[in-house]
Amino acid sequence: MIGQDGRLGVFSLVPGKIDKIDITDWKLLTSEELTWDPSGSRIGYESMGEIFVYDLAGRTTKKVASGHAPAWSPKGDWIVFRSRSGKAMLVGPEGGKTVTLLNGDRVLDGFVWSPNGDYLTFNRYFQLTFPFDSPSYMGVLRLSDGARCIVYRHSFKGPTPATYFGWLADYWKWSNPRSEI
Repeated sequence: MIGQDGRLGVFSLVPGKIDKIDITDWKLLTSEELTWDPSGSRIGYESMGEIFVYDLAGRTTKKVASGHAPAWSPKGDWIVFRSRSGKAMLVGPEGGKTVTLLNGDRVLDGFVWSPNGDYLTFNRYFQLTFPFDSPSYMGVLRLSDGARCIVYRHSFKGPTPATYFGWLADYWKWSNPRSEI
């Protein structure tokens, strides 16, 4: 939340106590791509083509990768992002070695993790082919073995961002009429 003083603040909503933590990292203040770790103690963000992690308790910032559109995994062990060259990548929250996803195929916009952290939605990079076919698609990637499937083929008007779609936390209960909800 941005206060009257123009500073970004994060509120800790612990029952019976509300604390405001002022954030002074100018890169975080100007970032348009934010992602929270599952514990709520760190914020991942992009600033000018770099991915950073900000620790709320220590008020420290660490660069973890170069790229765009970070999204923290539900388990907290990975941050997925799009590299500067458009590849889907994983990096640990402490930085270090990155993992290339989708065999290095180029992707658009951001990603959405499944609730259990086993799958990712993504948009395949727009590329015209001849004979003309749907130029790009939204897909789902299974991280355990790299398998992917096409969920939706985009029209020539352009893709719908993968971040416009969401996951159901318990699809089986929702889709099975015999199950108890």
